[in-house]
Amino acid sequence: MIHSSDRGLNWKIQWQHKPKVFNGFYSFGVKFFNATEGLVIGKDGLLYTNDGGQHWEYRNTPPPKENWYWGTWIAEFKFVGQQHLQVRLRNEEVHESSDKGKTWKYLGKIHCINGKTYH
Repeated sequence: MIHSSDRGLNWKIQWQHKPKVFNGFYSFGVKFFNATEGLVIGKDGLLYTNDGGQHWEYRNTPPPKENWYWGTWIAEFKFVGQQHLQVRLRNEEVHESSDKGKTWKYLGKIHCINGKTYH
């Protein structure tokens, strides 16, 4: 994660992830709640900041209910309102966080085939 405080003239590395299996943090979503507090959603975790991106805290994906290797990867995410984050893991489990990824609540399994959703 890099940060600029001068509109992109200079950049500083703020955070580097050393995952267990893969080399890199694969992000696919960014959400800032206000000028200082934000999340980056990646397939193998979340990054949280409360100082406008100067420092980042790694937060784990929800623990899967089923023991499945790919189950910990986030496949999809959506924000419900300003505070609730829902994620679907690769093993089809859906989890929700109301505290920006600190804790997770298991909601159930969902299956999507050809754009149709099956519960």
